[in-house]
Amino acid sequence: MEMTVYYFSGTGNSLCAARELAERLNAGLVPIAAFREEKTVECDTEGIGLVFPVYYGDAPVIVREFIGKLRSPVNKTVFAVCTHGGAAGDSLRTVRDLLKKRGGSLSLAFGLPMPQNSFYKWYESKRRRVAMLGKRCERIARKIGKGAAGIHYHDVLLEWLMIPVTKYLIKPACRLLFLEKSGLPKDAPVEQMMRHMDRNFAVLDACNGCGTCAGVCPVGNIGIADGRPVWRRRCEHCLACYNWCPRQAITGGITKKGYFYRHPGVTLRDFLHRT
Repeated sequence: MEMTVYYFSGTGNSLCAARELAERLNAGLVPIAAFREEKTVECDTEGIGLVFPVYYGDAPVIVREFIGKLRSPVNKTVFAVCTHGGAAGDSLRTVRDLLKKRGGSLSLAFGLPMPQNSFYKWYESKRRRVAMLGKRCERIARKIGKGAAGIHYHDVLLEWLMIPVTKYLIKPACRLLFLEKSGLPKDAPVEQMMRHMDRNFAVLDACNGCGTCAGVCPVGNIGIADGRPVWRRRCEHCLACYNWCPRQAITGGITKKGYFYRHPGVTLRDFLHRT
């Protein structure tokens, strides 16, 4: 079966996973961000793969919007892989429900543990998680090739325990955070609040106006004015600008001072102007 793997990534976890899967499935590899201005997305292959990170316990806004743009997903075989530093949360169920609304279905889905990219976890072995990627993607590709079905979590017990935690604790807390950081009224859509949270980003004196942040932003959210980055209120929270800045001169948002992460399997060239 001919397949296309669509991915969204800011620091490389999902890009590396998508690459591994595309190679094993002999599939095409396309960034989801390339379609951010399109109204519809036409996929000519029989199979569709979606690879993306988990943000705030769910699928990123850009991924949800991409699914809404898919034209005629009814006859497509769709699999999804979410990369996460903690748990898959609602992300795979969200993708399943969105596809169902479009008349399609999610054939197979996986939670894939990867290094945490937004804050430091003292007990996490990043080296081990990076080293395990190949084997885990091999198992996923094998299941896809065999036509397996269902949602497969890395830690089933944790995911079941996280359902009420996500619903009654994480998501309400995130909404309060979005409301506070976005400066928007409380009746504004959550997605709009999230994108306006970029007003909390700032640059330190170390910034030299090189433009790397603008170049790596997958959604074109950053411009350069008077030698400094300017955020345009359509942020996806991928942290690409923060983590790829060569002078570590960006601060704010949900970042934690002094903690930076990029997957060792990617380079700056992989992210510059990839759309």
